[in-house]
Amino acid sequence: MDASTFKNVFIPISRKLYVVAFRLLENREDAQDAVQETLAKLWAKRENLYQIANNEKFAVTVLRNVCLDFMKAKKMKFTDFDENLINDTPLPDTMEARENVVIIRRLIDDLPAMQRKVMKLKHWDNFSDAEIAQATGINAGNIRVLLSRARRTVKERFLKIENKYH
Repeated sequence: MDASTFKNVFIPISRKLYVVAFRLLENREDAQDAVQETLAKLWAKRENLYQIANNEKFAVTVLRNVCLDFMKAKKMKFTDFDENLINDTPLPDTMEARENVVIIRRLIDDLPAMQRKVMKLKHWDNFSDAEIAQATGINAGNIRVLLSRARRTVKERFLKIENKYH
């Protein structure tokens, strides 16, 4: 694969790679580094890339492995998510609706790490189950279970809070 073809294939998906890396690493600089390392690894394998049926899927797989290496190297723990880096959706207009959004975000942040990651990939980044599976290495069935548990937990906790104040 020549440089021009490489740029045409992999540069357009670099933003998606960054989003996946950020969700896994939860750090902007590490995510950028992971994407750069992924692109460098893909460039090094450019002579064999013509054999790959789905370049985007292959790139995400390489990125996932790079992110796992980052986490192992830093012995990372899942930390609080900085919602301002990814979620630039405007808040609702009413004060009560804004308060509810803040409460729900906090409830999501309190979920177990994988439930939190899967829920944010699904609902904030609009990833399909297949894309989530590819990004996290979790099979589709487990993704549905994680989403179901996360949604149920957030709903139950939100209703408790709402009933407490009404």
